[in-house]
Amino acid sequence: MQIGTAEELYLQPNSPFVAQFIGKINPLSGEVQGVDEEHVILKILNRTFQVAHSPQGLKPGQRVSVFVRPESVELTQEKGKGQWKGRILEKTFLGEKVDYLLEIDGHQLKATSYDPLRHGIFSLHQEVGVLLNENVLKILREEGQEE
Repeated sequence: MQIGTAEELYLQPNSPFVAQFIGKINPLSGEVQGVDEEHVILKILNRTFQVAHSPQGLKPGQRVSVFVRPESVELTQEKGKGQWKGRILEKTFLGEKVDYLLEIDGHQLKATSYDPLRHGIFSLHQEVGVLLNENVLKILREEGQEE
């Protein structure tokens, strides 16, 4: 159980249940590559990320649950180094935003683009570059895991 303001629950959920209850998420599986006092190095879909503020007791080789909110998934026209290459499977235009469903290496990921008239609207089946900001990735313990 977690008690806090809506903002605290949204930004710092302590379980997969709370993360999904308070908003949309993209659940991802990651593998711990390394750990130091401030960061965890994770491999997610063949890309390496350095994530801050993680649960205690993580060890290299351990599988972890990671999530990122759809509004933190950035789509680009260019498919450059350090990006995933994705393809748009679904697109829902909602005026102030566009919701996308992407396919990346056989995995599906949701993305939300706000102010689409300023940032651009991608086409169905278009290939796009996909970026995740390391600062918004959250590592969550699986339900029932001890701290």
